[in-house]
Amino acid sequence: MLLIGVVLLACGYQRFESWRSLPVEATRIAEATTVAGFSRTAITSYTDDDRSFAHVYFIGPAPKPDPVAVASVPTIQLNGSIPPSSPPGVDTKVGVVAKGQRSDGCMASVSYPANLDLDARRSQFHLSADQLAAVFKGEQVVIDVSIGNCGK
Repeated sequence: MLLIGVVLLACGYQRFESWRSLPVEATRIAEATTVAGFSRTAITSYTDDDRSFAHVYFIGPAPKPDPVAVASVPTIQLNGSIPPSSPPGVDTKVGVVAKGQRSDGCMASVSYPANLDLDARRSQFHLSADQLAAVFKGEQVVIDVSIGNCGK
């Protein structure tokens, strides 16, 4: 009888742990997000109460592309247009250039991150020193697709 109780407890704990480690919705969307002609460098995610959030970073050739034409975020239709391109090597702060939202509030936005020279940011985007140098030369572009307010 004790053995049965221990086995049931162990199985229940194992099932709970596997449920806890399942990817949240924003992470699943981020993993399936693509930007044509760009390579994914990193995905970061977190949850807050009953909502999930994720960022997926891409690097690819300059100039900055039209995000609506190249970015594909599953279940979310992007809308918007990009501002004029910055001169090569100029790292100006650029806000959201495209965004979209589902009826349940889950949303996505596309931006071109600034301040890539900070070590913490470079680490967050998982850029090599060569990639970072190419960004500053205007040869490469980093794209941040932010996904948030999605259910777990």
